[in-house]
Amino acid sequence: MNKCLSLVHLITISLLPLPLSSAQTELPQARIVNLSIAPEQVVVLHVRPGYVSSVRVLEEVSSVVLGDPGAFKAEHSEAEPQLVFFKATSAKPSQTNALITTKDGHEISLSLVSQGKSDHSEVVDYVLNCERPHSFLIASEPANRSDGFSRGTHLRRA
Repeated sequence: MNKCLSLVHLITISLLPLPLSSAQTELPQARIVNLSIAPEQVVVLHVRPGYVSSVRVLEEVSSVVLGDPGAFKAEHSEAEPQLVFFKATSAKPSQTNALITTKDGHEISLSLVSQGKSDHSEVVDYVLNCERPHSFLIASEPANRSDGFSRGTHLRRA
């Protein structure tokens, strides 16, 4: 009877799941980035196989173009007109560029970088929120200054 009970316990214990700590792989360093993007700027987006990275822009997206569609995938849906999703499709380290064009004619240039599955410590950009650079105009002084010169309007970046 003892042998039968021991056999039942042994089978039950062997069917229990392994502790999560030993079965779980190390997660990458995830981040959400809020970034002011100028038209002449190229933004690096860190992606990784098995993860999706999203780029949110301020305007509706009209098109997305990838430099290397074999190593990366881009998705855009009319249901979410301001979002573009990027995925690395290769387990090998790779990089390419991507261009997002909005319906208002603005362009966002991205450099997609994937370290592949080998490097678990690499950063992954889960979300990139694109913002326009903050600027405002400072009103000029009246044209009838005492020294005869008028001051022009100045542009200041915040």
